[in-house]
Amino acid sequence: MSEQTAVQLILARLFRCSATLSNAYYNAGVERTEENRNDIDLLRQIRLLSPSIRDTYQLRSSFRQFLNSALSTERLFAAGANIGGYFGRLQKLVAERSF
Repeated sequence: MSEQTAVQLILARLFRCSATLSNAYYNAGVERTEENRNDIDLLRQIRLLSPSIRDTYQLRSSFRQFLNSALSTERLFAAGANIGGYFGRLQKLVAERSF
C-alpha cells in the first residue's frame, strides 16, 4: 500500500468538509453549529476559514477566488457545449442589424 501524499491528504480533508465549504461559499459565510463544529475547526486549522462575527466564519479570499475561477471555467465549458448555436444566433443578429 502506498503512502498518501500531502495533496491527497488536503483533498481528502476538503472532501470531508465539502458541505460546510459549499454552504460558506454560497451563503458568504457559515454559522458554527454542533453538526459542522469539526468541519469548521479543521478548515480553520488549514486556514481556509476565518472568523467573522459571533460564531460565524467566512472563506478566505484566496480560496474564494479559486472557487470563483474554477466555477467560472466550469460554466464556460458548459456554455461551450453549444457554441455553434451561439454563433448562429450572432450571425442572425448581425444580419438583422446590417440592413
